[in-house]
Amino acid sequence: NTMAALASNEVLEKLTTGSGFEVDGGDVVKLVLQFLQEQGLVRTARELQAESGIALNTVENRDQFIADIRHGRWDSVLPAVGLMKLPSAIMIALYEQVVLELVECRELDLAREMLRSAPPLQMLRKQEPERFMGIDNLCGRKVFDVNAAFGLEGGKGKEKRRHALAERISPHVTVVPASRLLCLVGQALKFQEHNGLLPKSGQFDLFSGIQKQMEASGVEVEEKAVKRVAGQIRFGSQSHCEVACYSPDGTSVVTASADGFIEVWDLASCKLRRDLPYQAVPDDERFMMHDKPIHALAFARNGTSLASGDTEGKIKVWRLATGKRLKLFDKAHLGAVTSICFNTDGTQVLSGGFDGTARVHGLKSGKMLKEFKGHEGMVKSAVYMEADSKVITASEGSVRVFESLSCECLKSFQPGGVDFSLHTLIAFPDQMATALMATAASLGPLLLVAGRGKEAWVVSLNGTTVRTLSSSEFPSPFVGGCLSTSGQRAYMANEKGEVHCFDVLTSKIEQTFIVLEKDDPTMSTTSEKSAKRAKINGEVLGLSHHPHRNLLASYANDGVLKLWRP
Repeated sequence: NTMAALASNEVLEKLTTGSGFEVDGGDVVKLVLQFLQEQGLVRTARELQAESGIALNTVENRDQFIADIRHGRWDSVLPAVGLMKLPSAIMIALYEQVVLELVECRELDLAREMLRSAPPLQMLRKQEPERFMGIDNLCGRKVFDVNAAFGLEGGKGKEKRRHALAERISPHVTVVPASRLLCLVGQALKFQEHNGLLPKSGQFDLFSGIQKQMEASGVEVEEKAVKRVAGQIRFGSQSHCEVACYSPDGTSVVTASADGFIEVWDLASCKLRRDLPYQAVPDDERFMMHDKPIHALAFARNGTSLASGDTEGKIKVWRLATGKRLKLFDKAHLGAVTSICFNTDGTQVLSGGFDGTARVHGLKSGKMLKEFKGHEGMVKSAVYMEADSKVITASEGSVRVFESLSCECLKSFQPGGVDFSLHTLIAFPDQMATALMATAASLGPLLLVAGRGKEAWVVSLNGTTVRTLSSSEFPSPFVGGCLSTSGQRAYMANEKGEVHCFDVLTSKIEQTFIVLEKDDPTMSTTSEKSAKRAKINGEVLGLSHHPHRNLLASYANDGVLKLWRP
């Protein structure tokens, strides 16, 4: 039982801030309980309370609540008490008082129904049968006996019992402002907006933490293949983008360049985000940067932290909002860092390196925690899968599956049976894995794997090939790739500067477009064109797909990052 587990002191998780400030997980359940009550979802609130064992003994106004008890306004008191967790003796006394006053008003049917159904009175029937029978007998009398019911002459006993009840209940009740959950959400959104973590306009999906892509009609846009340039980001004449990735909320694209700079760009304008303090002023020396070229870049799932790895083997972890370096792993690898990613909760960084190892680094300890060996050549890509229980690596010609805890290699295989350098290793979303094959559940998670050949493969962790994406009619081998948001499309770039968009379900090329051209019409002078051609002797360096929009980023050694839309 999930909620019962939450209620357990041994299992209940605590929310911890960077400063060590802790929030009891039970308080989160209380926030949900209050929200359910305020929305009129009383039955759901009771189910949650019963399963979690956590009660919400709160009222908006204690004085008003106590006054309601003292004046016998039970229609207001009972709904409030119904979701409280009070001592059984108090609950019995309260319901006994209500029944006696119903009898006094000659609401005999309602009084008898409460005697039969109210849990506190059923408890009284088992614990003190004589007292219960006394109440039941009062319901059967033709004339109500005030003294027998309340114990004092002239009906003064009723007021005294009400006041006694109010005094007994009062210490168990706390006052909490209304709509605490919505208030906290609002404060969190204001904080994110202040730190530039929210989109400037449009509709925002609070649950997933991303901006909804909408048409003019207000309908969410379906996923489509991209083919047209939507914008460009140009780098200096002596630099180019080595690696790029989108922020998880989809508001920015972050680039890491050959000169060691990490920059955050606004997608709408394709300009540096000046709302970030370290990019607010041109030539500010507070940039996020390395001394050497950066070849690996990745966000934590919450979008607040960014990890980068350079050709000298260093890994740095940054706070995106402030540009502050949170952690430095000075010798993460003996050689270049070629791949990097966070684990699910953002407490560890998994990296692959030119030294032929994959390593896990702890952000709290600042040390290497685990090492995965046995690769032939450099580890070009390393990813977590199956709730971080597996580490998957791609190196020279083989994919290896490791057990995260023991570092034991469980499986090694060559996709497609070929032996050349692999560069792309991406996990498919679960729903796409199911759609790819009727037996995908038995095969488990699926991967997109590609190397410097004319084929990419959809494979399971046991090495079974589910799909083969072939570009045999094109002469140039793949140099990089990425998946669309849903995983329905795979974009593969080749050495010639072309990108093939594959429909993964059919394994067919949906369309092909050029992302790296030898002649750029925006270059007006001969010297500019000569410089352009000098740089274009290389190739496309990578692709990155937006987390929830039809937007692809391509970057090459021509010094231009291009955004592509349908």
